[in-house]
Amino acid sequence: MMIRTRAIGGTSLLALSILLHARVSSAQTATDPSTTPSTADTSSAPAATAPATSASAPAPATSAVPTEAPASSAVIAPTVTPPATPPATPPAPVAKPVAPAKEEKKPGGDESSPLWTGTARFADRYYEMGIVGGIGSGLLFANGAEGVGITGIRVLEHHGYISKIFIAALVAMGQSDKKYVGSTYGTYSTGYATYAVRTDYYRSLTPAEQEANRQQVADAANGQYTTEVTVYTPRLFGLNLGNTQASGFEASLGGDVVLGFIGPLPSILTIGGWGAYLNAPARWKGAPPPQQAGQPTPQRSYPAELSYQGFGVFLRAHVPVTRFADISAEWDLNVLTLFHTGAEERETSGDLYQSPFKLGAYIHLTDRAYVQGKATFGGFGIADGKLGTQAEFGIRF
Repeated sequence: MMIRTRAIGGTSLLALSILLHARVSSAQTATDPSTTPSTADTSSAPAATAPATSASAPAPATSAVPTEAPASSAVIAPTVTPPATPPATPPAPVAKPVAPAKEEKKPGGDESSPLWTGTARFADRYYEMGIVGGIGSGLLFANGAEGVGITGIRVLEHHGYISKIFIAALVAMGQSDKKYVGSTYGTYSTGYATYAVRTDYYRSLTPAEQEANRQQVADAANGQYTTEVTVYTPRLFGLNLGNTQASGFEASLGGDVVLGFIGPLPSILTIGGWGAYLNAPARWKGAPPPQQAGQPTPQRSYPAELSYQGFGVFLRAHVPVTRFADISAEWDLNVLTLFHTGAEERETSGDLYQSPFKLGAYIHLTDRAYVQGKATFGGFGIADGKLGTQAEFGIRF
């Protein structure tokens, strides 16, 4: 009885293993679409089913001893690993269109007319050079004197290197490698006289003070300045304006401030220092001829020369009209006016010290060529040479 039970148990286990193997094989075939079931696989299915019918008969459960199949008849079912599902590839990000960066335009710029920028020129470095001519300078005048003609050359540097070097040199010359710390006072006697003596004490600059001095020079060199120089000389290029001609110069140095905008164009205020010196032979209307021997001495003496001197502060404003033209107004404040009266001194000595007021207009032929007209008021009124007019033609680069 024991032997039968073992035999039946071994047969049942063998049939069960064959059945499981057949099901696993059919599952692999269904999973892999590339595998086509062969004839051998189809014919093996009934063979595996037949033993399963006999294996389904109930086995006697009278034996309490556990049974085990022979080692040679055991079939191990293969482990089936399902194919790995590839991870879902995320869709490529769609690049959003980026708007092109807008180019920042300078005030007054116009792509359709690149040759005219008006007062927007003050934003950049540029130079001007022009020929100046006029009748009546507005600086050299006196009651009864004929008008004085002027000719010369005007040069302007805006934000240029010469002005930077000049200002930096002035700052450097005003510095010292020592610092004053105090003085003591005493007396010194030679036996014949006693003298007061002052002793000054200095110390060397610390590294921090030396660095501060260097920074001041660097700041001066990095500043933005406007320098204008006009040199007057008689009959320049053969121009003979008026009965007498002036010689001398006018010079100014300052910095720019933007006052505001009229449309896209800026209004500019230039503030700085100014100085001038001009002279010319004087010709008097109705003056008697030179005194002859035996003639009475004239009651009035006429100076042989008119001269103008001045230094101080100037204010100059440029206001745009269009890209093709702008107007200017300038007031030169002469410090020497505080010490001289004016009219009587002009007629007796020929010396002038007034604070002139100037109005001008720029006409821009292109950004490289211009015409400028200027009126100079040397005093109240326009008679006796108090009003001077000048014209200038120049180039800009």
